[in-house]
Amino acid sequence: MRNLLIKKMIFLFLICFLVAGPFGMAKAMVAAPPNTITVTINDFSDSSNLQLNGDASITNGTLRLTPDQRGKRGSAFYKTPIFISDYFSTKFTFQIHAGGYNGQDRGDGFAFVAQISSNKTSALGAGGGGLGYKGISPSIAVEFDTFKNDNYSDPSKYHVGLDLNGNMTSVKTTDVVSGSLYSKNSNRYAWIDYDEGWIKVYLSNSNNKPDNPTLSYEIGNLGNYENVYVGFTAATGGAYEIHDIISWEFTTQKPVAAPLPAAIYLLGSSLMGLLVVRRRMNLMESTM
Repeated sequence: MRNLLIKKMIFLFLICFLVAGPFGMAKAMVAAPPNTITVTINDFSDSSNLQLNGDASITNGTLRLTPDQRGKRGSAFYKTPIFISDYFSTKFTFQIHAGGYNGQDRGDGFAFVAQISSNKTSALGAGGGGLGYKGISPSIAVEFDTFKNDNYSDPSKYHVGLDLNGNMTSVKTTDVVSGSLYSKNSNRYAWIDYDEGWIKVYLSNSNNKPDNPTLSYEIGNLGNYENVYVGFTAATGGAYEIHDIISWEFTTQKPVAAPLPAAIYLLGSSLMGLLVVRRRMNLMESTM
């Protein structure tokens, strides 16, 4: 009788594995929907969630990274660290205006930065062509450059570039017309998407995202980072201009741990059943 009961339990155990195992386990192991984290700032009047560094300030509800003066640099980072893995998206409205040098040239530009440097929210890089970003590492940045620096291999006066680890020699650049960056009284719009190993940058004079990116680059997997600080840097040199961020949105997704696979639960339950039955039978035999 004992052998018969054990054989029945083993049979049920195998049925659970064959039915729930290959199919149930595959289904249960599908990742749970990720936790979406979104930062939205439509007005910078309340800057309590930002760390301002250097010459950055809040002016009439706008994040002003540099004033209209020579030799200035500033940065601003969101105080709460963000999780970044295989996806993030950001959109911001900006204005680059005023300034000058000998009545014509202006500079130098600004950058969107995601960094895990030891300085955290206080990070601020070199001025001039360093855009307040040079030297911040580890990091990635998208620069919106308005001055041609030959020592950084800039392709032209007006360009967008992808920079890594505080290095101002971009891994990828795209020339743009001056009107894509400069404005007197109107906004410019930028979108930066990272998905499936690709970073894509979009620029527009309107609030409509273009179909085709201004710059795209396959950077690969960035890995999982729990404490990433995101924000902006900018600088002026001998040439100067105002760098204003009008509004900002940032979205990322943090994976959620998947629940215990159903097949493992069923297999465990069957195994526990086998152990209970065997123990009871041993007790019965010891009393006989």
